[in-house]
Amino acid sequence: MNDNHQRHLLSTFRHMEYLLSEAERALRIAGEPSPFAGYTQDSTPAQRKEIGEAIGEVRHAMVRAISELGLQPPAPVCSALWAAKGQVALATVAVAEMEPERMRGYGQLSETDCQTIGRIVEEMNAALERLAAVLEKSSQENQLDSGDAGRMRPD
Repeated sequence: MNDNHQRHLLSTFRHMEYLLSEAERALRIAGEPSPFAGYTQDSTPAQRKEIGEAIGEVRHAMVRAISELGLQPPAPVCSALWAAKGQVALATVAVAEMEPERMRGYGQLSETDCQTIGRIVEEMNAALERLAAVLEKSSQENQLDSGDAGRMRPD
């Protein structure tokens, strides 16, 4: 099999992994108190456990197939904590875009609206700062445990 075949197979397995991860995510977050909840929780814990086991079987089959085909999937490129810290940093940027002075292009805001939005921005920033601190603490604890920076891994 040539390089194109191998890339196609790896790409398909990667896409399958993405879809399986999204299925797990949907089952896990359903029913969480989110203002943008996309799913209702219609599965029981026992059903979610059984589904998780079935997803695990699909993953094991993929691992066997990848091995049998002699494919080399790429290694992970960063730690989960590092990725989470990046997402929180992006959320902080999104909050900054809600600041009243940055919303002028949408039209004039009343003073009351400016104060309300300003207070909400402060609350969101404070919550994100607490989350960032928890992630940073976790990263530092892991670095002490492993002696590794836990960020980008060289190829």
